[in-house]
Amino acid sequence: VPTSYRSDVPHGLLLVLPEPGKVDRKAWMDAWERFCREHRTIVAILESADPQAWSMEELEIMRRCYQEIQTQYNIDRRRVVVGGLGAGSVPALVVGNQIGSSLSGLWLAQGSVPRGLKLQQAEPMNSTSVLLQGDAPAYKSLAEQFRKLGFRCLFTPEKFDLADSLN
Repeated sequence: VPTSYRSDVPHGLLLVLPEPGKVDRKAWMDAWERFCREHRTIVAILESADPQAWSMEELEIMRRCYQEIQTQYNIDRRRVVVGGLGAGSVPALVVGNQIGSSLSGLWLAQGSVPRGLKLQQAEPMNSTSVLLQGDAPAYKSLAEQFRKLGFRCLFTPEKFDLADSLN
């Protein structure tokens, strides 16, 4: 939560599922604090209990975390984004699907695409924007799949690096 947070001003929300394991909270705060302050955004990063994988129970915790943040803070429902980094990309797709129509953006970086992924047609006038970031082999075709279903989708082969975002 940015130090400039005021309850009378709606804030965007970025929910992030990073790689499984320990999260360097200081690095995330250093990298995102200025952005959060300037763009009135709250960033919530979930840490997996297992350093190797995300569990279905943790995805439920992320959904509940989202609901709790909405009760604690003034959230602009038009600026809610779920992000997945690396192995967090697949669970981010699941959490994004659970949040449903209140999701305005999906950000996947350096991840994989699950086999047999079935995407739903975008809802008219309520389409989620998608950013696919990184050189994952399946991202280019996934971007086309999202676009054909009516989503606004941007694909960039540029990799996300938390350390680079500090500069």
